[in-house]
Amino acid sequence: MKKDEDLKSLLILKHGSKAYVNWFQDGGGEVWRIYDAYILFQVSLYGGEPQYVETYHKRDLNELIHEVYLWT
Repeated sequence: MKKDEDLKSLLILKHGSKAYVNWFQDGGGEVWRIYDAYILFQVSLYGGEPQYVETYHKRDLNELIHEVYLWT
């Protein structure tokens, strides 16, 4: 169910905005939408800068969600 909620939050994301997906105690994913691109960063709560992971298209959002959920 959480995956579905995260996917919905990305689908309604507006250009220039960000959302956090699969957020948990140790971090999660930060996703920026720039036009039709969804740019995924991995965020650690223990310091450091968000690390770029991949850029996805809207049609590939299920792959983005799958990637983030592999981190737990």
